[in-house]
Amino acid sequence: MSGFFTKGYRPFWTAFLLSLLVLGSALAVCCAMVFSAMEEQPVDTAPTVPVGVGNSCNLLLIGCREKNQEPQRVVLLRFDQMDQKAHIQNIDLTQTATVRLYTDTLLGQYRYGGPDQLVQAAQGVLGTTLDGWVRIDETGLCKIAQQFPLAEISLSQEVITGRYRFPAGLSVADAPRQADLFFSSETGGALQLVQIQLEQVLQMNSQDAASLLFSCTDTNLSAYDLERNRSLFSSITQVVRDGS
Repeated sequence: MSGFFTKGYRPFWTAFLLSLLVLGSALAVCCAMVFSAMEEQPVDTAPTVPVGVGNSCNLLLIGCREKNQEPQRVVLLRFDQMDQKAHIQNIDLTQTATVRLYTDTLLGQYRYGGPDQLVQAAQGVLGTTLDGWVRIDETGLCKIAQQFPLAEISLSQEVITGRYRFPAGLSVADAPRQADLFFSSETGGALQLVQIQLEQVLQMNSQDAASLLFSCTDTNLSAYDLERNRSLFSSITQVVRDGS
């Protein structure tokens, strides 16, 4: 074998070894690119954001006519122990966000990965940490509305939805009308309903409120999350609408 390493064969072995080195380097780069792409590929369900204990708690209220449909209404619920207020704010689903290299509107992010993906996307748009989500459909909203007296809604102009007509000024809405208005394009009326129902739920004892939440919605919150934040929620004395 020593004859192969004689002077006449040195160019061959040099070229051969260099070829192996180049091939090995190229293979390593390809493998790294493949594994990197696999790690960066968004998944349908992002890790649940744990609900912490502190001076505030931020949640997304996601409204879908039916749970298997896309959202028609998303509202930020911010419980602030410092000013003892719950702040509610409508979220524009046409805003664009990027989650793990995937860029789309907030609605597109929900279509791609569900509520957890939406939470991840909304955090970037809102510039704040979100502690979880609550998703409600028309049936669930009606069940909650039926627990309380009729809601008095004040509208600056007449609103006609697919099912009902709401006159300008004050009007009284029963449960089906409340649900239809919430899922309509009328943001002001929808936020009024959220404010009214949230005020009523916050007046309930924690056990009844938790029972209503879990029976009428689906959520990534747990009973343990609610118990840990009971003092925060109980300190809220007013619900206010932001940006409306």
